[in-house]
Amino acid sequence: MKLNLTLTLFLFASFVVADDDPLYLGTWRSNEEKTLASMDGVKGIPEKAQVFLRDELFGHLVHVIRVDSFATYFIDEKPDVLTFLPHKVDVLSGNSIRVTYYDELTDSDVTQVLKFEDNCYSLPVTKWKFREYFCRVD
Repeated sequence: MKLNLTLTLFLFASFVVADDDPLYLGTWRSNEEKTLASMDGVKGIPEKAQVFLRDELFGHLVHVIRVDSFATYFIDEKPDVLTFLPHKVDVLSGNSIRVTYYDELTDSDVTQVLKFEDNCYSLPVTKWKFREYFCRVD
């Protein structure tokens, strides 16, 4: 009887855990306001780089994250069909994950640590290592 109860509880717990979607799944858009606040807190970024990042990048990028793959596009250039690239996700804590994927451009694996807070995640970007923020849109 104890064995049946233990097995039943284990199967129920497995079902409940399997039913929960990981916090990183969904569609995320670059948040210009939070990212610029992070960038403004870093000294030594040349004005030319700041202008490019402010005008051309932040607030325009979208990530669609699945369990085993992701897609990225600019908000005003969304393709009809998204191209998903495989990635590996390791949960580091209740609010951070490590994502590893292959980058064709550099012909190497890239590893990023994403930290989640207030329905957004952030990751270090550029050689100045300020944080770019992405907030959930779906």
